[in-house]
Amino acid sequence: MKKSKQIHPHLLPLLMLSAVWLLIACVSASVPLPDMVFDTAPFGEKEMKNEHPLSATEQQQWQISEIDRPLYQDDLSDFRYYLLKEVYAGSEGKVLLISRTSENEAFAWLASYDADDGLIDHQTVYYDEWAESALGITSVVRNDTITVSHYMMDLQTGEETTRIDTLQLNRALKFTAFNSDKKP
Repeated sequence: MKKSKQIHPHLLPLLMLSAVWLLIACVSASVPLPDMVFDTAPFGEKEMKNEHPLSATEQQQWQISEIDRPLYQDDLSDFRYYLLKEVYAGSEGKVLLISRTSENEAFAWLASYDADDGLIDHQTVYYDEWAESALGITSVVRNDTITVSHYMMDLQTGEETTRIDTLQLNRALKFTAFNSDKKP
């Protein structure tokens, strides 16, 4: 009968720490995303829609009510949702680009789903409020990093502020912020 080797007791904490670091590295590694730009000219004017608005069944399948929570629930009749494209697919799930257009505004989100199409997380990557243009969100995805710019103008004072958030999508398909910067 072979004698099994035992781990020296002094090495156990080091081995446990190594296992924890390996787990953190696997979970926090970013998912590869294609380079994309979500801005008014290239995206908002041309790429917000396609030939097939999502049906009520498809909206339920992609859990749109969890992604989009409009402030004004009284009239949603002119809202049209679109599945624009799949931007990532892997064994852990997928990431879809979804948009909503209406008479007054347009939204786009990156939404992550598990292998069974359960919603994991979502991130607004584009918003244009056409009436006053007092709010806006534009984004750039480069080298697996998502840079989101939030623009706001106070209609009373005219003061403008911009907040920049930098995110990545980890292997658990969760959007994780690692920088936020507010500029007047």
